[in-house]
Amino acid sequence: MTWTRFSARTGLVSYRAKTIDTVLGPVTLRRAWYHCASCGHGVVPKDDELGVGQESMSPGTNNCVECRRRVFEEAGCRVVRWAAALES
Repeated sequence: MTWTRFSARTGLVSYRAKTIDTVLGPVTLRRAWYHCASCGHGVVPKDDELGVGQESMSPGTNNCVECRRRVFEEAGCRVVRWAAALES
């Protein structure tokens, strides 16, 4: 949920901590948590701003994980092609 959807009818409830895994290690942030009186949803604008939302990893860490997955996937494909060539 985006902050702009709630900005007109929310009130600050508290500050809450969230630990995010970054490429430099875990970082704990203190973020403002708001509550929408109309629908009852809680919203943390800083999460949207930082691109973490419901995630526990920063966007940079997500990119590293995805890159590593692709490297291992490609390496696995090469091993399978090599093994297939041996069977021919």
